[in-house]
Amino acid sequence: AQKIFELKKSFYAISLLNVYLKHLKTMAHNTASLEKTTHAMFEEGYVKHVDVLEVQVRLSDIERQITQAQANQTLLYHFVSFLINEPITSIEGSYEDAMTMIDVEENDTQTIEIQKAQKGVEISQMNMALHESHFLPHIDAFAQYGSGSDSLFKDFSKNDAYTVGIQLRWNLFKGGSDTYNLEKARVENLKAQQQLLLAQKSVDLHVKQMQTQIHNYDAHIQSLKKEVDLAHRIYENYAGRYAQKLVSINDVMMKQSAELAKILSLKEVQNARNETIFALEKLIHKETK
Repeated sequence: AQKIFELKKSFYAISLLNVYLKHLKTMAHNTASLEKTTHAMFEEGYVKHVDVLEVQVRLSDIERQITQAQANQTLLYHFVSFLINEPITSIEGSYEDAMTMIDVEENDTQTIEIQKAQKGVEISQMNMALHESHFLPHIDAFAQYGSGSDSLFKDFSKNDAYTVGIQLRWNLFKGGSDTYNLEKARVENLKAQQQLLLAQKSVDLHVKQMQTQIHNYDAHIQSLKKEVDLAHRIYENYAGRYAQKLVSINDVMMKQSAELAKILSLKEVQNARNETIFALEKLIHKETK
């Protein structure tokens, strides 16, 4: 179960990192184009050389982030290769947002802790039944056969006799110790039932907390996607206005930084959501050894 959990988490993390790299490379391309525009405007005397340097520094920073993201991607591929014991250098498909296909009813989970508590209840019930049996009478059936004759070598069957009956045995002198042992068994049974109830309530609470967290992530992701789209439009608008000499290059760079920050926030929330979903699946479908 732990291996499956780590494998799923890694696949989705790689997919999110791929999307993040795609955004970074698009930004690098746009910044390189902006550098050409700024350099041309500098040669024409419309902007200062510091504007060109500012764009070049930003491009260098984006390229640094690309290198760092690619290094993290390589580490994730190494980890996946370790988990499945074969080399992996790429994945197919998109695994950005994990699906939530979990519908959990209260007291319906079967974790190892709950199964142990259930076994404890069963054992305590058997122990209680054993001590209760000490208060019941023991009934024995018996049969006897006898025959006799007053003369040697005569037919014994003419004087045979049969005795059948039922014998009742009831221990009336151990009532004190039996009562004590029975009460002790009942107390242990109540404790076991309480432990089972606490285990179920604890797991149910944990499940509800994670489900609530997933719902919050869903709302946050939808909001961030809109913010990313808006930030990109604002950046494009400022880049166009810069070409018209209406805003400074610093304004453009600030808008690009804002867009990148929104993209990074989106990927972080998506990754946190995926990890919570996988943790919930692991909790609900935890296998017993």
